[in-house]
Amino acid sequence: MQQVLVVLFWLWFAVALAVYGYRLWRRMTQGPKAERDARAAAAEGRAVGLGDKAAGRLGRRELPPLPDGPLEPRLPKSLAGVGPPEGEREAASNPGDATATETAGPTPDGGAAGAGVPTGRPTVAAALRGIDLPGDLIPLVDGDDPEVAAGHKVTFTTRDATLRTVVAGLADELERLGYEVDQTVVGDGAEHRLGAVRDHTAVTLVVQVDDSSAVTVVATT
Repeated sequence: MQQVLVVLFWLWFAVALAVYGYRLWRRMTQGPKAERDARAAAAEGRAVGLGDKAAGRLGRRELPPLPDGPLEPRLPKSLAGVGPPEGEREAASNPGDATATETAGPTPDGGAAGAGVPTGRPTVAAALRGIDLPGDLIPLVDGDDPEVAAGHKVTFTTRDATLRTVVAGLADELERLGYEVDQTVVGDGAEHRLGAVRDHTAVTLVVQVDDSSAVTVVATT
């Protein structure tokens, strides 16, 4: 039994000596554990366990303060003494005039439109946004017509409703959208024209029956 205890003692002593030697070697080659942790934290942008002094020494550097005085002496020589363009200088000195110029647009008589008045011709899709087309009307695509390509003209057709049903439904929908509708019957009643105006938007719809007995609607702005 005594021999077993002696063997265990020397085994424990050898392990302890190896651990101590490893720690001593690591401290001599890599420094204390606190400094190793601080270097790792400084690499991540933060310092731990050493306080402000060690953190500043290992990972935090303060930028030098900017010199006092005006900014221009610190600019490159190529930019020193160069001001903004003439247009920007005038806009900065008169911001109200620049805003009025941007919001105002030309009018048919050559004057300037008031602020907030939309200029330009709206598309049919914008003018009829929110409409519920009656009679299962579906749009037809004609890529050769520049008006269609620009969105200012759209043709709809249906075989599931009569001309009178389509005209009455379109008039009701235009009034629901806030338009003032003026209806005109052309000839013997085979063609109906609906002129609708709302604020600064005007749209015209021509409803008629084509040669194939289908009801067509041509909407233009």
